[in-house]
Amino acid sequence: MFPSSQIRWWREVFVASVIDLVGGRLDQQRSIALTV
Repeated sequence: MFPSSQIRWWREVFVASVIDLVGGRLDQQRSIALTV
């Protein structure tokens, strides 16, 4: 069993990475739309 603090840290890292991934895709689509 992991300590709850470590699980919370992993969850925050996971959420942050997902937000970065989705945000990066949205930024790419926006820049592509601007160039087109």
